[in-house]
Amino acid sequence: MKRRSFIDLISALDRGEDLDAVVDRHKVLPKPEVTRVDESATHSPGTASAKSILIVENHEDYRRFLRDQLSNAGYALIEAESAEDALAALATSLPDLILMDIQLPVMDGYEATRQIRANPDLKSVRIIAVTSYASAGDEAKALAVGCNAYVSKPYSPRALLAKVKEYLA
Repeated sequence: MKRRSFIDLISALDRGEDLDAVVDRHKVLPKPEVTRVDESATHSPGTASAKSILIVENHEDYRRFLRDQLSNAGYALIEAESAEDALAALATSLPDLILMDIQLPVMDGYEATRQIRANPDLKSVRIIAVTSYASAGDEAKALAVGCNAYVSKPYSPRALLAKVKEYLA
């Protein structure tokens, strides 16, 4: 796997700077502390507490990137390495948003999304498909099974964060 690092900086008059960085994992700074949602607590989407996001991603590098970016933006996180882990987490936690990888082992993200949408208690949770699938029709398929939005990898860190903010507004 080819590794790469980049820094993305945008500056706007009277708005300050926006800096996004992806650093090769062999040169990573100390990992920030991750805020985890207390799975024993009940949580209603849209409450005043920190918005929570369930990250469903089987690749540790992508999960780490999302963890770093979203925890630094102030979101509470729940992580699942598989669709099965995500469904188990949803039995005890109600996140405000789910970032769903589509290409997962055993059960794919399409089937996980179908099962989530079949549960009346989870119908209001927003789901963004975040996937390396980028063929014609993949976005339509993700939307058809119940995803609210679709982001293909690789993506701009700023664009992904903007999409998350859009669906948590």
